[in-house]
Order: sequence, then C-alpha cells, then structure tokens
Amino acid sequence: MRRSFYKKLTASYLVVITVVFAAGMIYLHFGLSAQLMEQAEENLSRNARLARRQLVSSTSENPQSHRMDVLADEIGRALGVRVTVISASGRLLADSSLAPGASEKGESRADWPEVIEARKKGIGSSVRESLRGDGDLLYLALPINAGPFSGGVIRLAMSLREIEETIGKMRGLLLVAGAFAFLLAIAMSFGAGVIVRRGFDEIYDAVEKIARGDFSYRIASRRQDELGELARTMDRLASEVEAHLDELRNERDRLEAILEGMAEGVMVTNASGDILLMNSALREFFPSLPEFEDGAPIPLETVRSTEVQEAVRDMLSRSATRMEREVEVLPARTLTLHAKRARAEGESNLVLVFHDVSEVKRLAGIRREFTANVSHELRTPLTAIQWAAQTLEVTAQSDPEATRRFASTINRHARRLSALVEDLLELGRIESKDEHVRPEEVSIRNAMDSVAHTLAPVVEKRGVHLHAEIPEEADHVRADPAALERILINLAENGVNYSSEGSEITVSGHLREDGFVEVSVADQGEGIPPEHLSRIFERFYRVDSARSRENGGTGLGLSIVKHLVQEMGGDVWVDSAPGRGSTFRFTVPTP
Repeated sequence: MRRSFYKKLTASYLVVITVVFAAGMIYLHFGLSAQLMEQAEENLSRNARLARRQLVSSTSENPQSHRMDVLADEIGRALGVRVTVISASGRLLADSSLAPGASEKGESRADWPEVIEARKKGIGSSVRESLRGDGDLLYLALPINAGPFSGGVIRLAMSLREIEETIGKMRGLLLVAGAFAFLLAIAMSFGAGVIVRRGFDEIYDAVEKIARGDFSYRIASRRQDELGELARTMDRLASEVEAHLDELRNERDRLEAILEGMAEGVMVTNASGDILLMNSALREFFPSLPEFEDGAPIPLETVRSTEVQEAVRDMLSRSATRMEREVEVLPARTLTLHAKRARAEGESNLVLVFHDVSEVKRLAGIRREFTANVSHELRTPLTAIQWAAQTLEVTAQSDPEATRRFASTINRHARRLSALVEDLLELGRIESKDEHVRPEEVSIRNAMDSVAHTLAPVVEKRGVHLHAEIPEEADHVRADPAALERILINLAENGVNYSSEGSEITVSGHLREDGFVEVSVADQGEGIPPEHLSRIFERFYRVDSARSRENGGTGLGLSIVKHLVQEMGGDVWVDSAPGRGSTFRFTVPTP
C-alpha cells in the first residue's frame, strides 16, 4: 500500500507530460500545419497577383513580342514557383515546367479544380500529389481579366516538401523533449517519494495501531511541514477518540446499572423484530429468553407470548410512533406494554417497556365490582323517586307553586343520579371489556345526523348551533357504530353545555397521512385553563364542579370517550385556552 504512493506520484507526472505532449502533437499536426499552409497559400496568392500583372503588362502592348513559354519561365525563375497559363477556352498555353514543344501543350486544362474555382470565385487553390513524383504541390489560380489573354487563367504551384520537413523536425524535437520529460518525471517522483516516505511511515504506523484499538499511541512528530501538522492532528484525534471512548464506556456502565435496577422490563428490537437489548426484569417476565451469543440478536419467537409478538409486529407494520397495550403472560400476570419507535444508525428500532400491572388490575376489578353493585342497588329507589316526583308535580293541591318547585328539584336530581348510574354502568362495562367494540365501516355523517337529532332539544334550549363539516374522503371509518355515536354525543353535548347562546359547535374531520381520520369537535366556550388539561379525561374530574352539576354532568363523559376511542385503536386529546374555546380531537382508523 505504501508503494502505491510512489506509483500515483509518478503516474501524475506522466499523465501531465503525456497530456502536454499530446497537446503539442495535436497542435503540430493541425494548428502549425494549418498555419504554415495558410502562410504558403498567402505567399503564393501574392506571387500569383505579381505574375498576372507582369503577364498582362508584357503582352498588352505587343502580344507577339514575347513567347509565352519564355515569359512563363522568366516569371517562374523569378518567383521560384511553377507557372502555368491557360487560355479562355481551357487550352494550355505555357507551363514553366515543360520543355518547348512538349506534347501536353494545347491540351485542355479547364477541368482542374483550382481553375474551376478561380473562374467562379476569383481565386482557386488545391493540394494534390504531383504526377511527376515531386510530392504534394499547392496550386493557386487567378483569372486573367485584361490583355489579349483575358478570360484565361494563370496558375502557380509550389512544393510542400519544405513545410513537411519543418513539421518533421518539430515532431522530432518534441519526441526528444517528451522522452526527457518522462525520465525527469520518474526521477522527481522517486526523489519526492523518498522525502515524504518517513513522514508517511510514521502516520501509517500510528493509523495501524489506532485501527487495532491502541489509542494511547502518539506520533510526536517534530516536522514543521504539512506532514508534521498532519501527524499532530492525528495525535489530537487519537486523544479525543480515547476520551470519547472512555465517556462511552462510563455511559454504557451507567445505562446497564439503570436497566438492571429497573422494576420494569425493557426490550429493544430492530426493524425485523429481533431483540437487541433486554434487562434482567424482562427475563423475570419471560424466563424462556436465552442469553446473547457473540452480540447476535435474539429472535422474537423466543418470547413465549403471542400477544407480545403480535404487538411488536403490529407496531413495525404501522407508521405510528407510539403504542400502548395490555398483554397477558403466564403465570397469571398482566403487563402493560409501552412501545416507542426510535431511530439508531439509520435503522428504525422499537423500545418496549413492560410494567407489571397485575395488582393494579386486581384492585381495579374490585373497584369495578363495587361500582356495579352500588349502581344496581341505587337504580330501583332512584326510579321510584323519579316516578313519585313526577306524580307530585302533577297532582299536588296545597301550595301548588312550592310543591311543584320541590317536585321539580327532586325530578332533576333524580335524573342526574340516573344518568350517573348509567355512566357508571357503561364505564364499568368498557373497562371490564365485557362488551367488546365491534368495528365495521360506518359513516361519520350518518352518525352526526343521529347525534343532531338526539341533541336537538338541548341545542334549541341553549340557543347554539351544531353543524358538521366532514369531507367525502374522511367520511368512512372503521368503528363501532354505537361507540362512535356515543363519543360524538358526549363531546358535542359537552360543547353545547359550556357554550353561550349564539355560539357554534363545529364537528369536522380530515384524513391523515398515517391512515387515520382525525375528528374535531370545536366550541366557542370559555376554554379550559392549562393546569386542567392533563386531567380532563379522568373519571369525576371537573374544571368547574358547580357548573357541571348545574348542567347535569356526571363527570364521566370524557372518561367514557377516552376508553371507547382507545378500544377502537385511536387516540383522544384536547386543545384549549381560556377565552378561546376548546377543540376535542380523536382519531379513528380507516376501513
């Protein structure tokens, strides 16, 4: 690996020289050749004009005073070129390269390309090999526009051998310079490699030791160049990494101590559901879990609980970030599972915390049983009180006004107690799961029609307006029809009771990206102070107890809403502030 540096350095020099050499050869072949040809053609054009002027002036006074062969020879020798004169009909009149009386004279030369071009454009040129073996010649022709040979053409030709020899010499010099540059590049790369080798060797040895985990090694270079600065940077990096590793070890030890000291079971899984981390409390809940071997994940199937496995797979298959669920494990133990999605190293992991709520469930069962027994015991006398109060209100004769007032009070409180009993019974059924919700595809609009009909007397009495704004894409949800209607009734009635006359209660909904429909019930009431928001869904919790009782509330409506929403797989919360009204929101899955 170390030797590759020399190779790369040498290769870089060679590449630069090759590029320069190739550029020189390309320029020599195309640029210089074209430049020399252009210069030769310009010189030949200038000479052709002089030759034409000389030809016209020599023959205009007495065409017979000069023979054309002699004149062409004189001009050719003076200019150092071959001179050819062609008549208007294309016949060859004179050629400085032919002997007098040569057989070619008198033949037509009108088809020469430079002659054709000269007659069309005023000047013509071409390059082609000489028929006499003189190599390539540059031909340039000009038309004769005056004198006795008007309409004819004078053509000059010169050999390109000098240009080719010049280019050949330049090519040879370039080849010699390229060879010298190649040798110089090899020598320079070797010298540069020797100079930096020692510094690179020190850095390489340090990197090797750091890669093996020895972060205590230091280069301690005394060089004052870039390699010395790099070595000192490596020393600082090794020191920082060593400090970070010590901090991570301490953090790991603290985390292990915390996990082992927790009464709750903790489990971390990867995106496939395999277990990456667990504590001893979790092993107490699931004794079948094996030990980790070589840091390899443990399959989820080793958890002998189908409910836990289903919860993990359900969480992994959904886009939700949190989940709460109760699971039953042996022997006769109830655990509350709290799952949260977390990202680590680009992978979506799950963190699951298991709380043992077996004792809490047992006490809750006793409480539910007590509530159910009390409610059943109170129902019969309450019914009798309500019937008696209604009778007294109708039939009382003495002091009818007072009797009616007392009877009305008895009737009102009896109805409130009856509602309380009904709420207690329903809450007990929900919590005990004796009555399971049966989700099916239902329409929120249809449910709201039923809610509006049920609450019509209360809405009219309070002088408020109740309306729904449910778009088509958010209308159909998967929910228990009776549970959904009860949720909407409780939330809408809550908004009606706490809104002033002329206010609006709006029920709206929209489809979320996670596949749930979010339903909102917004009122324009007094709002809820921030300190009450966290407890608003607790049983019997009232923000304003006096007003709640005045409105006939039992303190259980929002608790029932919470339990029903969670039973259907959704969530419920409230946004409110004093003076700005309240908006209760809950989510329901789509079909």
